[in-house]
Amino acid sequence: MSAFDEHFQRGPLSVHRHERRGGGSTATRMIRLTSPAHAVVDPPTDELVLGLMLAGSAGAVWSWDGARANVTTSRRPGTLGLTPIGARGTFEVDGPSTILIVSLPYSVLAARLAPDLTVPKDFGALHDAYQDHPMARALCGRLWRAAGRPGFGSDMAIDALSESLLTCLAEAPLSPPAPGLSPRERQRVERRAAEGPADVPDLAEAVAMPVRTFRRRFQAAYGLSPQRWLAARRVARAQTMLRSADLSLSEAALELGFASQAHFTEAFRRATGTTPARFRREART
Repeated sequence: MSAFDEHFQRGPLSVHRHERRGGGSTATRMIRLTSPAHAVVDPPTDELVLGLMLAGSAGAVWSWDGARANVTTSRRPGTLGLTPIGARGTFEVDGPSTILIVSLPYSVLAARLAPDLTVPKDFGALHDAYQDHPMARALCGRLWRAAGRPGFGSDMAIDALSESLLTCLAEAPLSPPAPGLSPRERQRVERRAAEGPADVPDLAEAVAMPVRTFRRRFQAAYGLSPQRWLAARRVARAQTMLRSADLSLSEAALELGFASQAHFTEAFRRATGTTPARFRREART
């Protein structure tokens, strides 16, 4: 099982309708997921993760935060998003959607692209044209179909298709990082957010900026608004708390900065499609 696959099984989206496939010596793993509106933050892994939106709302955002750049791209059916190796990914969608997720391990990328060459830990931002590249869509779709026919021929097809997709990625032009916050400013923002409940003015104060300037520069740095970033962090923290802490739901709501348990339940349900109580039961079984 890949690291991303394991993270998915433990995460909030695993309760929704999905199918997993994989195969080949490339250790390619795929998940086809149908889910309601949600906001999910995926931790960094040693895998390249791609997402092809098959159906759903046009109000979707895929972003990633890596060492070399911070990128956001709006998602609509037929477009491809990418989270580089070692980057933290965020996917938000404001309605029901179906997405095909493909993950490829770094060790395989290095061996396949050039055994004696160090493959960059991230591939940089994909060029805008690539997001709508018909070949990329076709390769992802063919990978999924090939993995649905287990056997030697299927493994060979998965390896060949994975290498073709990797070639597309390796040839994608790099984009320069968007202007935004400096590494030190980002550290201050994340430190303030980790200290406890915070709003946008609190974050702006941490880097001594006017709120309006902070909003603009934060958007450039992280690829999403500070409000959505804070909401996604709070949901991720809530998921961790519900898995491990013995707090009651009302205590968890206060710890997370919600005005009441009802407010917490509604916000959590809107983001993940399930209630905190149900999430806790299923995470601990």
